[in-house]
Amino acid sequence: MAIKSPEVASEMGMVDDTALADGEPVSAHILREMCRNANRLIAKSGVLFRWVVRADGSVGDGYGGGITFPLAGWSHAIPIHPTGVQVPKRLGVTKMRVAVRAQIDADATVYMQIGTSARPFDENLALASQFVLLGTGSMAQYTIADIPLRPGQGENLTFHVRAVLDADTDPLMDQGVYGGPTVPADNTGTVTGTAGYGTFVDSALTGGTLWNTTGATPSVGGHYVRFLATNNSMITVFHGPSRITGEIHGGLAGKGLMFSPPDTSNASPISRLRGLTYEVRKLPSFRIGSIACYSQQETP
Repeated sequence: MAIKSPEVASEMGMVDDTALADGEPVSAHILREMCRNANRLIAKSGVLFRWVVRADGSVGDGYGGGITFPLAGWSHAIPIHPTGVQVPKRLGVTKMRVAVRAQIDADATVYMQIGTSARPFDENLALASQFVLLGTGSMAQYTIADIPLRPGQGENLTFHVRAVLDADTDPLMDQGVYGGPTVPADNTGTVTGTAGYGTFVDSALTGGTLWNTTGATPSVGGHYVRFLATNNSMITVFHGPSRITGEIHGGLAGKGLMFSPPDTSNASPISRLRGLTYEVRKLPSFRIGSIACYSQQETP
């Protein structure tokens, strides 16, 4: 195929129909210069993909705390493009760098896993081995380099994001906004019973402060619960963090919250959770404003 053919020119970024004409003899010097020219253009950085959404500085909606899930790992991570994105790419480009603009709660951590044909999405991959975004409380830019790409033409990109819970430092739910108990502290209390594997009840709320059932409710505000017991002055977590999914305010000896995933232990949930301390805490909130991917500049 002649070097001036459109297929070669578009893929290799190389057009020179005078130095190397089809069917004519050329010197070794010209061939060497053409190879160097091709290598330079292949290695030159270029835009592969851009994705931009409304980024007005707010958090909690869009890709926000309301859809963060408390389970560990990537199995419940949020896919930004569920089926992936097909992007054009020149032959020989094997790495890219990624720039993300995001607003993340101050000191909260968000992980992003970037999947490619050379390194597909893996739900069992260690969280910290991927793109780590540490929140500042305002819109900020984060970059990562050396994302591997397949050497062939074109690439398929996937993006999965999830926040990380820190149940010892995540703020307790704001009682003034979402309702709930104020004694002994905002949205902590004692479990007095359950109405199933995914519901706990606090009878102290029967005639006192209630969790909201309309407007700003615990389930839509992005919150989770964990259950603790005190054993010889040591706090033991009996149930891992679970997202608050609903509120129950009738037909029970108290007021309850529904949570997921539920307690799946073999023990009865009533005997297991009754008497434990519960904490309702805020899920980390974040908003992804834009993602830009560039073929990475390499030295031939």
